[in-house]
Amino acid sequence: METNLYFALMKLKDSIRNSDEYKSMLDLDKKLNQNEEVMKLAYLKDLKIMDYEDNLKHYSKNSKEVLTSQKEIKVIMDKINEVEIVKQYNKSYNEINDIYLYINKELFSFFGDKKC
Repeated sequence: METNLYFALMKLKDSIRNSDEYKSMLDLDKKLNQNEEVMKLAYLKDLKIMDYEDNLKHYSKNSKEVLTSQKEIKVIMDKINEVEIVKQYNKSYNEINDIYLYINKELFSFFGDKKC
């Protein structure tokens, strides 16, 4: 049984990797990482996150400084999520993630609510 199960899982893995959905996601990921606008916004987001973390070290989490940092991160994240290639990638990623969630549910549903 173990050998059959192993080969069945490898076949499933290969099927996912060879699927149009997975290939599309990889292509979009490459385009995403080559997109100058996205890379600039991602860099700004990283800087704002560092500011936020620094502010947390010096101020309370409800301070004006920390709350302002949070808002700045949200504004940049909203800008990132409005870029068309990001929208396409997120849609593609969610499609693949749905497949993974379905597989996980099917594989482990006989355990009931217990987590593996």
